[in-house]
Amino acid sequence: MIKNVIFDIGRVLLDFEPFIYLNNLYSDSNLSKLLYEEIFCSKEWIGLDEGSINDIDAVNIFCKRNPNYNKEIMQIMSNWTDILSPIEGTVEVLETLKKSNYKIYLLSNFHYNAFNQVYSKYKFLKLANGIVISSHINLLKPNKEIYNHLLDKYSLKASESIFIDDTLANIEAAKSIDIATIHFKNSNQLKDDLKSLNLL
Repeated sequence: MIKNVIFDIGRVLLDFEPFIYLNNLYSDSNLSKLLYEEIFCSKEWIGLDEGSINDIDAVNIFCKRNPNYNKEIMQIMSNWTDILSPIEGTVEVLETLKKSNYKIYLLSNFHYNAFNQVYSKYKFLKLANGIVISSHINLLKPNKEIYNHLLDKYSLKASESIFIDDTLANIEAAKSIDIATIHFKNSNQLKDDLKSLNLL
């Protein structure tokens, strides 16, 4: 029987579309593409999720690598968390599950400072009974250790837990240690899947 519902955050609870953000910010589509690839597709971005690099060092590396775009890089890195807006349908699901006495957990690859910002900003994140953030423990999904860390930290049974994530590799990793899963595509599909499991 499922007792614990584990949510990813980015693109599940909070919208995260950096390429759209950059296209809205700059009229030059080539500039948007360059900045998207240089920042959001970089190994440093992954390092920020992993907690192996901090924001200041990442900005310095981005600027050194792209000296003609230092102003743009600093602007983006100062403001990008503004695009992390709630996906209302999923937030509604989380709140309903909480009211139905399921335990709620968050398991996400997320930058250290960015997570602290959104956690302070959005009350629904505080409904979680427990939270594991990649940059806080230097582990990334889909590494199995991060899932086991969550289970161990909160004394959860995999067989009593279901994990919701938008990335297939993360879903497969959870399945491999016997956590039930839902591959998130949108909040309506999530509601249907949870209803089919008699969780909603």
